[in-house]
This record gives sequence, structure tokens and C-alpha cells, in this order.
Amino acid sequence: MADTKRRRISQKRQFTSEADSLSLGVARQRRLRRLGSSERKPLPVVTPRPRREQEPSRSSGVRREKRLPRHTVRGDGLPPVMARGGMESMAVRPARRGQTKRRFDIPLGNLMPDAAGAEVRLPALPHVHLGARTLSGILVVLLIGCLVFIWQSPIFHITEIEAVGLQRLSVTDLSSVLGVLGDSIFSVDSAELEQSLQAIFPELKELDIRIGLPGKLDILAQERQPVIAWTQGDSEVWVDAEGVSFLPRGNPETALVRVKAQSAPPGSLPAQAELAETPLPGVVQTTAPQLRLTPELVATIQSLSTVVPQDTQLLYNTEHGMGWNDKRYGWKVFFGNATSEIDQKILVYQALAAQLNTKGIQPVLVSVEYLHAPFYRMEQ
Repeated sequence: MADTKRRRISQKRQFTSEADSLSLGVARQRRLRRLGSSERKPLPVVTPRPRREQEPSRSSGVRREKRLPRHTVRGDGLPPVMARGGMESMAVRPARRGQTKRRFDIPLGNLMPDAAGAEVRLPALPHVHLGARTLSGILVVLLIGCLVFIWQSPIFHITEIEAVGLQRLSVTDLSSVLGVLGDSIFSVDSAELEQSLQAIFPELKELDIRIGLPGKLDILAQERQPVIAWTQGDSEVWVDAEGVSFLPRGNPETALVRVKAQSAPPGSLPAQAELAETPLPGVVQTTAPQLRLTPELVATIQSLSTVVPQDTQLLYNTEHGMGWNDKRYGWKVFFGNATSEIDQKILVYQALAAQLNTKGIQPVLVSVEYLHAPFYRMEQ
């Protein structure tokens, strides 16, 4: 009885394994037919590779069990697995995702009690996916639009000019020359404006133009202080201690030393001034060229102004230099252009004038330009 029972169980297992293998082969064939591949390659039968039995660890003394390989084959006699080779070469097209849309349903029960449970469906709105290039393009367009708006906006146009440090000049004088009222602050070059103002107004010793927001122009200036009133022909210019000459404007803070010149001094640096096309209010326009006197000549004039007789105007002669018309004796005296030894020259002249007056000599010109070789001239 026991042998018969074992035989039946063995036959039953063999029949079950054969049925499983047949069903597995049919399923694989159907699957490969759907893929449309014609080539078939037999897969190699993976046989287990025997492993060495690990000896028990000497330290632990526990014998480890023998591990089975990952790929094992059932010992029930399954047939080798077949695979088609065209699966890897076939391009699988991804399924296209439909563009989802957002749907909005508004219940009417809150608005209309009679319409409880009713809803109104609004038109569906598609989801918009913006890429990196699209966002970059939008940002560039927005930036260009902002720049154009700022450039053309009247908010950033110059509407006010303020000046600090002016004495004889006024803001009206400067603004009429600049001509920037109504211009955009982004189109104004402060360095160019400074050069233009100093060319037309040489009396500006220091000048700093700053552009402020939203539409303001600030001018920080320092004017030169005149010390000499230089008259040549019918024109007059003022000269400061550095020898820079400029047109008379307003009232000076101190009394000026007046000099009447026959011509421009040889040591001067001519610099023709650029006058405004239209006369500025309170400005005396002259046709005399602007001169830059040497600092030595300016020092000579200031030194002689301390010894010149009262109510006497200094003279300048190209040949003999600085001097004056001495009304006490009725002749002209000159001391040259150098400031060196001016005190000794004054003493020599006083002694020479007393000697000539004692002897009754009436020259036309007395020159002490050379300290050790003074002379006088009886004729012009």
C-alpha cells in the first residue's frame, strides 16, 4: 500500500510539472507574438555553481550553513527558458500625457437658497508650464520695458537746479548756460557740464556737479576773489592772486589794485573766453581777451600798491614793466616785472628823485628796473 501511494504521488507531481511547463511556454509564446519579434534565442540554463562549504569559525566554534547561489534551478525538470532578441532594439514610444485642465465648480446654494445642490461650471483653464527659456525671455522684455519707462518718464527729468557757494554769480547765470532743464538725468554728463561752466566762468575756482534723484542738479562751487582790476584800452578784467583773469561781475569783497596797461604782459598766458550768446542778467560783457598773468607779476603789483602814492594808478609798460605816474615830480617811474629787491628799488628811487629835484632836472621817465643801473630819460 505504501509503495502504491508513493507511486501515485510521484506521478501526480510529474504531471503537475509538465502542465506548468506547458502553460508557461504558451504564455511566453503569446507574449512574444504580441511584441512582433521573429528571432528567438535560447537562454542558457543556469546551473548552480557549487560553493565551498565554509568551515566553522575557529573563534566562534559555530558551523555556518552552506549558502545557495542566487540563481537556482528547480529540480523538478523544467524546460529551458526561451527569450526573443528583438526586445532590446525596439523603441518604445512613451504615452502622451493629455494636457490637464483646471475645472472650477461654483455651488449656487450659498447665493440662491432655492437652488440648493446646483452648481455652475466655469470654463476649464489649462495648466501652463513655462520653461527656462520662456521665463528668461519674459524677464528680458520686462527689463527693457522698465529701462524705456525710466528713460522717458518725466519723473527723472531735471526740473530743479540748486547751487551752493556762489557769491557774485547766481543760479540763473549757470542754468542759462547749462541748458539741461527738462533733460533726462541719465543723458547728462556731469564732467562735461563742469568743463563748460569753467570755460565760460573762469572765476569758478572749484566746481562739483552732482545729479540727484529723481530730477535734481546740485552745484557746489567756490569763486575766485579778485585782487587786481586790469584795464587795457576800453576793457577791464579782474585778476585773482593766482593770475587767473575773468570778467567783472558783482561787487568785490575788498578794494582792487587798479592797473592801466598799454598791452598784455609778455609773461601772460592768453586764453580767449567763450562768452554767452545772449547777455546774462547782471553781467558786464567786454571784448578784452582773458589773460592769465604770472604769479610773479601779480606779487609785484601787490607790493607796489603798498608804496604807490595815494589816488595814483599803477601803469604797465611792456618795455619797462610796472610803475606809476608820479604827480609830485611830473614824470613816470618804472620798476620792472620782478618782485626781487623791490624794497631796495624804492629806496634808490626816492634818493634819485630827491637828487633830480634838487638839481632842477625834469626828466620824462625814470627807470629803476636794474637796481645797480638806474637811469632817466629826458625825452619820450
